[in-house]
Amino acid sequence: MDKLADRVAADVAWIVHTHPGVPVHCVQDAGPELRALPQALARVLPAETVPVVLVDFEHLMGYLDEVVEACEPDGDPRDMKGWYMRQRAEAIGGIGLILGGFKVALGRGEGGAV
Repeated sequence: MDKLADRVAADVAWIVHTHPGVPVHCVQDAGPELRALPQALARVLPAETVPVVLVDFEHLMGYLDEVVEACEPDGDPRDMKGWYMRQRAEAIGGIGLILGGFKVALGRGEGGAV
């Protein structure tokens, strides 16, 4: 995936060089290779070009079961899966709360690598 991301980023860099100031948007699903394209763009784009990264929210939510299993104790005693599903149902802004909670848990050294 990194080679493909590098090729796409090179094409985007050429467009930005040819049309300075053109907005750059990186729209992608929530696959495991999610970081490849934004990282490739960061390597080749001028510092003043900051891409807007958009992720398929529904696809991303599909991965949260695995994240809960990695971060929470066996059996999910605090029902984090239920909590994030309620957050999802209540507001799309819930993803910030969900990811923030995982960052806090990982910062305390709970769970495995995500």
